[in-house]
Amino acid sequence: MTCGLLPMIQTAMRFSTVADHDYAGVAVDLDAQKRIVDDLGDADLMILRNHGLLVVGPTVPQAFSFGRILGALGPTIVGGFVVMTGSYPEALAIISLIFLLGLPTTWLAPETAGRALPA
Repeated sequence: MTCGLLPMIQTAMRFSTVADHDYAGVAVDLDAQKRIVDDLGDADLMILRNHGLLVVGPTVPQAFSFGRILGALGPTIVGGFVVMTGSYPEALAIISLIFLLGLPTTWLAPETAGRALPA
């Protein structure tokens, strides 16, 4: 992502350094994990392309807080769609469509409950 996270609002400015990583599947081997760590560098936020976000912090509560801050950007995204489409119902329809298209992928994910995660 060449532009990173645009500092359009105060909430986004918390993340001055945003890393990105080309998602290449589940990182089960040490080489894949090393590439993710190398791409993260000193950033608190990483955008995993075609996958999602990774938020880290010095402590678990701080990482949780960073995720909460990032979640606050949702209304701004909705606002951007409203500006782009000129209509609040159309913006909600676009966001709902994105959600509905992604929802079936949860059934494609492997079940890991009760199993040890790969080392």
